[in-house]
Amino acid sequence: MLQPGEALRLIRPKHWVKNGFVLAPVIFARELFSADPLVLAVRAFFAFCLCASIVYITNDLLDAEADRLHPEKRRRPIAAGTVSLLEAVLLVVALFAFTVATVQGMDRRFIVVLC
Repeated sequence: MLQPGEALRLIRPKHWVKNGFVLAPVIFARELFSADPLVLAVRAFFAFCLCASIVYITNDLLDAEADRLHPEKRRRPIAAGTVSLLEAVLLVVALFAFTVATVQGMDRRFIVVLC
């Protein structure tokens, strides 16, 4: 069974801060306290975070064998064997479903950029 701590290590939330760039337009447009633009920007932030985690997990799945030989990367959950391949794939599917739900109704141009 997938342990919550290992799932968190796998999705790498510490790297999500990089996606804060999507909040900049709301700040510079002085719309930070306007509900609609702020909610849209927060949804975009989470969509980017979810997609980034999908990419991290996919990379770990594809590089598991090589990562096992690396002095630092061998500690990653898939390479270390603390998360199975099936668990990782199921997590990717779940993250994808959350991403689809998050971008529901958003501008198609944003979705293209996200993809």
